[in-house]
Amino acid sequence: MEQQELIAIIVTFVGLLCFGAVFTLLYFAYKRSTTTQIETGKRDIDLIDAAIKEKDPKVQRRRKISGIVRTVLFVLFLAIIIPVLIMSVIGKFTVKPIFDKGIIVVASGSMSERNPANGYLDENNLNDQFNTYDLIVIKKVNSADELKKYDVIAYRNNKGTTIIHRIVDVIETQSGGVRFETRGDSNNSSDSYRPDISDVIGVYTGGRVKTVGIFVMFLQSVPGILTVASLIYCLIMVDNVSRKIEKVEQARIDKLMGAIEDLSDVKDLKAEYLEIIHYKGFEYHFNEKGFIKKSEVPVGEQTPEPNEMLKTIDDGATKVTKSIIIETKQIETRKKHEK
Repeated sequence: MEQQELIAIIVTFVGLLCFGAVFTLLYFAYKRSTTTQIETGKRDIDLIDAAIKEKDPKVQRRRKISGIVRTVLFVLFLAIIIPVLIMSVIGKFTVKPIFDKGIIVVASGSMSERNPANGYLDENNLNDQFNTYDLIVIKKVNSADELKKYDVIAYRNNKGTTIIHRIVDVIETQSGGVRFETRGDSNNSSDSYRPDISDVIGVYTGGRVKTVGIFVMFLQSVPGILTVASLIYCLIMVDNVSRKIEKVEQARIDKLMGAIEDLSDVKDLKAEYLEIIHYKGFEYHFNEKGFIKKSEVPVGEQTPEPNEMLKTIDDGATKVTKSIIIETKQIETRKKHEK
């Protein structure tokens, strides 16, 4: 591994680690803020609206359809990403196909066009060229007899580099074996290294997917693996935190629905959030918009409830307001006065 590549890997790792840490801190801060708002009643009216809408058959039908669509898209995503990821990891640790067929990424443009100097391409109507970053399908080769002139093969040269070129000649050796002279369709000269059957990875079958190879190459790289791992971590964390928030919301909704006896007049329902902080004999009143007033606490008076739900019914003739106390968290600070 070269020094520049090692530095790039370290920088990528540190960058993704910092991103994960910041993302985690911000998301948990969001979770704490949202949970506090729910438990203190600041989102009661939104929760009630959501609970009521859930009872509407049209809303239920839309949610069911959207749920099916999300599931289908998620399954399709997995159906694509999992095979590509598996093949990418396999390709990282092994060269030859494990099964009868495998895939390989085209890393250069030496087979992207037909060079006029290579007259055999036109003479034999060889139109199976491919471009850089194409993903091609190769078939495992067990013996030299399975290969013939003008086949496109993938092989490792004497420097360990993977080459995907066309066989332009089959040369018999003195030992009775054969070596293959290869050349890229875009080149005007043959390769200096002539592979034998032990160097051959596979033969091109004609199947290819354009451009996808760049994604496979990224997944095979260390930065790609680190990025995918970070993405998986973020997805798991978001799902876990979302479930916890939904649990708090459902607990609050159950409490609200238990307090509201009749939802037939829900259009006249109004929620008012009040919070009172007691400090040094004074009451500090707040609502959802902020500070309201400051007043002295009468001696002997019982501390009022911090929040309440007001249910107002107005039929044009009479107007009745019913207060329903909802249990919420209360911030209360008391300090003993020095004598």
